[in-house]
Amino acid sequence: MKTPMISIIVPIYKVEKYLSKCIDSILSQTFTDFELILVDDGSPDSCGKLCDEYALKDNRIKVIHKENGGLSDARNAGIKVAKGKYLGFVDSDDYIAPDMYELLYRLLTESNAEIAVCDAVLVDEETEANYTESTELYVLEREKALQEMIFKRLFAVNAWNKLYKRELFSNILYPKGMLYEDLATTYKLIDKTQRVVYTPAKKYAYVQRQGSIMNQTGYKVKEDKVLIVREMIEYFVGKTCSAELFAGMIRYLLTDIYKMAAVGNLTENKKYVNELKMLVKTYKKEIKVNAYLSAKDKRVLNMSVKHGYFLQFLYSKIRQGK
Repeated sequence: MKTPMISIIVPIYKVEKYLSKCIDSILSQTFTDFELILVDDGSPDSCGKLCDEYALKDNRIKVIHKENGGLSDARNAGIKVAKGKYLGFVDSDDYIAPDMYELLYRLLTESNAEIAVCDAVLVDEETEANYTESTELYVLEREKALQEMIFKRLFAVNAWNKLYKRELFSNILYPKGMLYEDLATTYKLIDKTQRVVYTPAKKYAYVQRQGSIMNQTGYKVKEDKVLIVREMIEYFVGKTCSAELFAGMIRYLLTDIYKMAAVGNLTENKKYVNELKMLVKTYKKEIKVNAYLSAKDKRVLNMSVKHGYFLQFLYSKIRQGK
């Protein structure tokens, strides 16, 4: 079998209800020069068996059976055996448009970019994706691409709606055992590029299923988020890190702080609060003088680490219309 142009990696765990639709959407791609790497991450259901059955039907499929190690570990296992010149990722409960990889490959090669990105459509379990076309195209130099991603303007950090040159993953892997693995990784990949190409065409169906979304107990965030933002800031020390880029990284935390204060559980995770306190203390000066952070943002950051309960009380009054 000749070396494939693209390696598509699908990490799999407890998704037997959704897996066939995901795999079928990949096998139906108009771009056919790919290998499909199905990583059975120790799934306790019938996913492993289903993967093996698909591999018997299509010689483009490789199956890895491994002990459960989490999403990052499964992606890394796929990267390790991938042969393609380009890498793509699809989450096993999602599915993609028939021409997604044909489009991303064409844009990437025509633009001489290292990463190509398309948009995604959010669907629930009962809704079919309404894919869209677009004639718009954005070819972004490295710094601009970082800004657009960190500020979530054109695209976000998600691994799955992108096509990457494989060499970008040299010395970069997804962090095993941590949440927010895309946030911890994608900025490093973009920082290694010269340019990124983006199309607003919606070609990836992101399935928001009940078992994977935030439950009604409130909005909760792990301390991993603060650790990753700290790592991001430290990563750009000595590099070109504008005040605007710094503000964008801090806003990843502000978004969560506002949401947690609104539902009254900002102070529940002591590890999160302690890590946040250390970060705010470390970058107190940079936060204070940053023109891209509003006065309200700065007050909320300080209140969240000094007077978290009072901040929650204020937001409860806002919710009650008082």
